[in-house]
Amino acid sequence: MHSRSVQLLELSEELLLIILGELDTRSLFTCKRVCRALAHIITNAVYLRYNVELEIAGMVDVSQSSRISTAEKIRKLTLYRDSWYWLNFYPDVARPVEPPMRWITSDGHTLIRIHENNVVQASRLSSNFRNIQEHAWTVGAPAINKMTCALDTAQDLLVIAEEEDDGDMTSGDLYLCSLSTGGNHPLAVHPILHVPESSSANSLLIRGDVVAWMLREIGMEETETSLRLWNWKSGQLVWYQQSVSPESMAFLNDRYFVVAQLDGQLVVHTYDAAAISASEPAPDDYVCRLPLPRLALGGEYSAMVVASRPQSYPVSNNVPFYPQLDSPLLIWAFEIINPLYGAYEATGFALFISAAVILSLTEIALTHPWIRDMRWEDWGPKNTRLVQKHWLCLVDEVHYSVLGWKACLSRRDDPDNPIDLHVFDFAPLGVLRSMYDNPGILDSPMNQELVMAVMMLEPPQEEDFEAETGILADEWASDSSFNYFGGVVRTALPCRVSRTFIVPLSPDDGRAASAILMADGIVVHNMRSEKVLTLC
Repeated sequence: MHSRSVQLLELSEELLLIILGELDTRSLFTCKRVCRALAHIITNAVYLRYNVELEIAGMVDVSQSSRISTAEKIRKLTLYRDSWYWLNFYPDVARPVEPPMRWITSDGHTLIRIHENNVVQASRLSSNFRNIQEHAWTVGAPAINKMTCALDTAQDLLVIAEEEDDGDMTSGDLYLCSLSTGGNHPLAVHPILHVPESSSANSLLIRGDVVAWMLREIGMEETETSLRLWNWKSGQLVWYQQSVSPESMAFLNDRYFVVAQLDGQLVVHTYDAAAISASEPAPDDYVCRLPLPRLALGGEYSAMVVASRPQSYPVSNNVPFYPQLDSPLLIWAFEIINPLYGAYEATGFALFISAAVILSLTEIALTHPWIRDMRWEDWGPKNTRLVQKHWLCLVDEVHYSVLGWKACLSRRDDPDNPIDLHVFDFAPLGVLRSMYDNPGILDSPMNQELVMAVMMLEPPQEEDFEAETGILADEWASDSSFNYFGGVVRTALPCRVSRTFIVPLSPDDGRAASAILMADGIVVHNMRSEKVLTLC
């Protein structure tokens, strides 16, 4: 008896759904374009469509809530994604902040404001799409003179760094507090971590069980940077290094972190959160080094910052989806002194890259240690997106301008001008679908302007502004990059860029306005006023 081969579409729809359910999202996205029959099946299979829409939006469903139907989740997710694409916010007016703020930070879910009288206030934005009610409370923080902080909403953790400002710029200690009450965190064996004297605070970060604090240690001859990692639950120091070169650090995952050095290199290190002791690594004790493009003759870096935002979720059955946890986006921001003008002119650049790319390069370096010092040509052009930000007055606290696959940059070149706000979305399938849905988008006049020079338009003078959006998918090079690098620099990581204008905030003490990216909107602020822009 001869067996007859069966065509895929001859199978019953039930069998097809079982087969399609084994595919990853990218494969499902490809299958939708094979034929109308498969596209119809995938589109109308609600749970398959929901998984596809989650990855397109760069979101995950970690709650698996049964209180909301899958069809309703898709509806809310689609509206949420489109609101980010077109930056649809509820109208808000600038509100004065009294007393003025000294510090503002966020983990994407909770916003912390420290006022000049050291009162610590916490709040969460409302979201109709994610069923979140607005909530605000005052944190009973320790009574200390001057402070900065970091937070992790999922762990109810608020880490407060004391800064003793007695004229010597010395730093105090780290206080491990409950975000909800302000008291000692119940999981911290030692609620106060002591740091060396004669130091000034720099950056403070949290990743799981680890708190990282970068300090400027003031010596007799030159200032050194000290990077210290503690297991905040046990109080054990698990990693430290002293050097004159590190400028900033960011976590990749629970095993690796990166340090940006002023010589234009991103250095990957490994750490163990469960270590019972710490010893300073040797100068050559690193996993790999990733350099920036070679500078033009006479060029010099004047600033260097690397930033990401580790994600954890305060999971609730009422919240259907959250920003994607894995493959967080990193910003590597740096300034270069123009060799033609010397120290009188410095131009800023922002290099976007996903942590997954750096981790894959790390694995290559571990198996082939002789190539751990990589070249820009080997890793940069295809895996990054370089934005020349000479149009930016400020990328303030760039650590807090990243969330999942999104990054937010803002500009205001004059107190009387609107704030020029840009949101970059690097969710791979979201960008891919935009290109498929709009095959001529790269030929549009707006996108040609984006590709040739990112957001170089003059702000309009009206009070009401419509958002615009487009795709950066071609290899992009700034004509002026030759003035800063030893040649034209091309990068090709695709992204969607959305842009709008925000009516100016009220005049402040001279500081420009900056933007903090939240899961459900953007907070634009200076020290004396703010606008809370929630998605609608």
